Amino acid sequence: MLWFDVDPPVLSPPAQTPARRRRLRSLADDGPTTVPPAVVLAKAADPNYGLIERRVQHVTSQLENWCRGLDEEMVRDLLRQDVQPKVETYGDENDGLRGVSVVAIIARETPREDSRSDDIVEQLIFQMVEIIVGAGWIVTCWHPSRVVIGAGEVVAGHPVLREPFLGHVRQRWQQNEGKNGTSGDLGRYLARSLVNTYDASHRMMERWVASWEVEFFQSLGHHEKADKLKAAAGKISSLLSMTGEFRRRLTAFEHARFTTTDKSWFPNVDSAGQRESGSDVTGLTELVKTADESFDHLSEDIRADINLLMLQSTAAQQESGEKMQRYLGKVTGLVLVPTLVAGLFGANTALPGGQSWLGFELMLLLMILSAVVVYAAIRRREK
Repeated sequence: MLWFDVDPPVLSPPAQTPARRRRLRSLADDGPTTVPPAVVLAKAADPNYGLIERRVQHVTSQLENWCRGLDEEMVRDLLRQDVQPKVETYGDENDGLRGVSVVAIIARETPREDSRSDDIVEQLIFQMVEIIVGAGWIVTCWHPSRVVIGAGEVVAGHPVLREPFLGHVRQRWQQNEGKNGTSGDLGRYLARSLVNTYDASHRMMERWVASWEVEFFQSLGHHEKADKLKAAAGKISSLLSMTGEFRRRLTAFEHARFTTTDKSWFPNVDSAGQRESGSDVTGLTELVKTADESFDHLSEDIRADINLLMLQSTAAQQESGEKMQRYLGKVTGLVLVPTLVAGLFGANTALPGGQSWLGFELMLLLMILSAVVVYAAIRRREK
């Protein structure tokens, strides 16, 4: 069994790194205690070597003698990062040549750079791994990760989880399969390790939603309730957006296997090209199904929280409107009676103190007294 790990192409290499081309190096030279005889890990190509097409030709020339059936089309797909997981069959299904894109998803928290408080930023890291599987060989490529921050902001990151995952799969392969396993089994081992990240990420996102709910209920008694509700709306929208990004990739990977005749992500072909009928795909299928169900529940919880937020926002708007109406009623009551007094004194009839300062002073006194009486009546009614 041959396993080659290829670096993704870098079109703009760092200036401080001298460009160099590394020859195919087998990690089997490290000794049998590090790499089992059944698996030969190798690293091909130079991360600073040329443009994509030259890169494709270079990698193909390095691996075509080791990997029967590998061509430039497959290598080009390998080096081109897919946005969504997929399965691609090359040639005849019986040849067992298949390309699979699998994504690991990591939910993490980082301190907010522009704040001195304990605020954190929720992030989702999508690590895409492109895999080509043939009879008796497998080639992988770990592309740069994509980090989703909040509601749609995406930044590029370095590849993550590469060394620990390769070491884990290597150890598991040595313990469970060894020389009896197929390249499809090895691909499934790697895919299961990547899909296993979904459960931990789901638990982290559940904690984010629970924290939001606590902050939301605390904001209901805050004196700046409207501002708190606005901030809560922005945060829950970000969580819903990240959940959508997660589910799109999860659904794409789950449906990708149905594009093949055997309804499996990886082919069941041994090194001699004979199809194996007993390879087990149930474990990987169950992992994906469980993750899909878990995120169904999480999406329902988030939508329920959004409905609750909308109800509270509607209630807050109604309360604000009622306060304004009460305020206008008070102002109207305070102004109405003094205005009535001034209107009476402006009538074209004989009134006490007419055409004298005594009448003017009497009018002001009555206006002030009427306003005080109305204000006292309103305050008494409110109590």
